[in-house]
Amino acid sequence: MYIFLGFFLYSAFIFVIIFHFRRKSIICKIQHMCTCDKANLLNGLIEPFGFEYDLEEDIFTTRLDVMQRQFGYTALYDNSAAFFNMVFDCEPIYFNYQERTWLIELWKGQYGINIGAEVGVYHADMIVPISARKTVLFDSINNDELLDMSVELFDSQQSLFYLQRKHWWLTGFAMGLSAAPRDLSARIAITFPNTEMMSAFTRALTAVGYTFNDYYIYDLTVYINFVLPYTKYPHRRHRFNTWLSQRENRIFLRLYHHFTRSFQDNLDRLLFLYYHFPYAFRHMCKVRIHKKRGRQ
Repeated sequence: MYIFLGFFLYSAFIFVIIFHFRRKSIICKIQHMCTCDKANLLNGLIEPFGFEYDLEEDIFTTRLDVMQRQFGYTALYDNSAAFFNMVFDCEPIYFNYQERTWLIELWKGQYGINIGAEVGVYHADMIVPISARKTVLFDSINNDELLDMSVELFDSQQSLFYLQRKHWWLTGFAMGLSAAPRDLSARIAITFPNTEMMSAFTRALTAVGYTFNDYYIYDLTVYINFVLPYTKYPHRRHRFNTWLSQRENRIFLRLYHHFTRSFQDNLDRLLFLYYHFPYAFRHMCKVRIHKKRGRQ
């Protein structure tokens, strides 16, 4: 009995020593890397997950060729998001243009240990009846249909990030932050190819409940203040799962800050996780993937 206990304590002591020096070695390695090398390394690591790191804004954003593009969109994704630690406000805007029903949807909220905002553009291959819009699978738009969009996310009055690109699914995720969706607001701009499409979209926007206090038009660009959605919040229909998800998010957020406490920047924190806790790093990179992969 005493021999076994002595062996256990000795093994535990050796493990703690190895763990300590390995941690110190990784910290030293990261501290001696230049910022450019860190960003290139991180982008190479997260590319298979469909994301890229924007060093200037310190956010993650989706690549144009992200794998989720082939899965399209259906309202089921939003309705089940709380089961995957995503609690957000969303605003789907359906409109008809060129013999097809289009969907431009806005999101903002908590994605795991990230605060984020999204703008997605989809369409069906026909005119979809209003009664069927919540059940139809919409396709992601093609490259020749991409729209020039921008999104700026605010927590209260503080700007968290600004992103502008030509895309079908423009996203920004700021890691290591927490907020209730109602405390976030987004300023979104969408530039349309012609007046016909822009007018179809703004008519649908008005029909949802938006007024000129919520949006304005300049040339072919529609600027939207996305504060409180007029669409019924999906997370309100799953109150318990929403509460549980947010509780888990806060726990994981504290763990993230604790284990990476030697660093201040997310770039350094994530590389530390990659070297020291690779499983945790892979888990961090799966933000928003469940949205479309889990419902094929």
